[in-house]
Amino acid sequence: MQANAAFVSDTEVGRAFGNSRGGFDFITTFQVLKATGVTTPNQARFEQFSGDINLRYVPAFGTMKGTSGRLTVDATSLDQNRMTTQMLSGTVTVDGVPGSLAGLFGHARTVGAFHGNDPATGTAFSGGFDGEISDPADPRFR
Repeated sequence: MQANAAFVSDTEVGRAFGNSRGGFDFITTFQVLKATGVTTPNQARFEQFSGDINLRYVPAFGTMKGTSGRLTVDATSLDQNRMTTQMLSGTVTVDGVPGSLAGLFGHARTVGAFHGNDPATGTAFSGGFDGEISDPADPRFR
């Protein structure tokens, strides 16, 4: 099970944050498909769940983080200056199982895709999130 992180070229997330100070909150919705028992023949069980997660982007550190119940996101901007590139890379945890994340972000929106597995428990998952900046009227965006 693997999430496709090849976003189409016209995925619009808005311009980069530049030298903005402070942090920015994204209100996002996530969806996950989780499979358990995949290492035992005829024992796989599937579960789909979704929810909301608040992701906080801090330009000074180039980090985007958040936790909501069963999902934890810990991502970093791929731009060393943290001002131009709008790509994210990082990790997620779903019910304690680690995974990888790729995504995009800007002053209007963030999107991400993730997947992971734990061979020892026969658990695998894939999912994604999509959300908007919590306060688009913030004067730092003008």
